[in-house]
Amino acid sequence: MLFVFFKDTGYSEIMFVKSEDVGEDFRSLEQDKPFGSSLIDYKLHHPSVATLPAEIFGTPTQRTGFMPQPGKAPPAV
Repeated sequence: MLFVFFKDTGYSEIMFVKSEDVGEDFRSLEQDKPFGSSLIDYKLHHPSVATLPAEIFGTPTQRTGFMPQPGKAPPAV
């Protein structure tokens, strides 16, 4: 999970790497109100991974070569 707060606008975003985490956390936000009465609105948006900036992943997103499937050996050279 990545939390970004924009001080000038008072706007924040919470981005999840795993979509499985979103549903439970969104319901928790509705019930627990962790931001108190200052929370005016919240929305659930599911963008394509391709539209997210590469910097949020913390690792290079450029492919560097063949990656074998888990449990399989790489091809012999």
